[in-house]
Amino acid sequence: MRHLLALALVCCIACSGEAELLPSSSPSPKFGSACWELSQRADSAAKTQDLQDECEQEQTFVESLPTKASPPPTPVSLPPPPSLVPCDQARPSESCVLVGIVEDRQPPPVYQHQVVVSNAWVSADRMVFAGSLSADPDQGVVAVTGRFEQPINRALGEYLTPIKDGPVRVADVTGGLLTLKSTGGTTFVFDVDSFQYVPTH
Repeated sequence: MRHLLALALVCCIACSGEAELLPSSSPSPKFGSACWELSQRADSAAKTQDLQDECEQEQTFVESLPTKASPPPTPVSLPPPPSLVPCDQARPSESCVLVGIVEDRQPPPVYQHQVVVSNAWVSADRMVFAGSLSADPDQGVVAVTGRFEQPINRALGEYLTPIKDGPVRVADVTGGLLTLKSTGGTTFVFDVDSFQYVPTH
């Protein structure tokens, strides 16, 4: 009986010692086994240095792995287009757009080096700048651009007056027909729908 008790005691001690050698937790998923072992034990200086070197190699490998791609940016919603109510018809608190003859001599960016502007006419979808060529002040011209579209102020064409009689300006509008007056006294009529000069009546 004593022999059996002694044998059982030895087995328990052996089992207990074996259990102490098992790690209490598995290696951290962030790093490899060398980094985990280095954090759990402190052996001889040489062995610890080897573990440190191996741990650094594991960390370098983990950092070199590709990261998850960032999600695409959320599309930005553009504001709605401005109201197309003419300013002369809009209520005081209502947003509006300028239409009609505009006494402004600022040329659009696409024509700023080609045209000297006398005045302009604007509609809901087009802008017509009347004046003369920068390189030839005697040559009248109208320059047409788009409006409220991409790209902004897209050039639609330059149209020279049939004869040279100085710069022109928009004097009157009837439907889509612009009456132009030159500094020399000549009258021209430009059709903004067909982009051409038409005979005067």
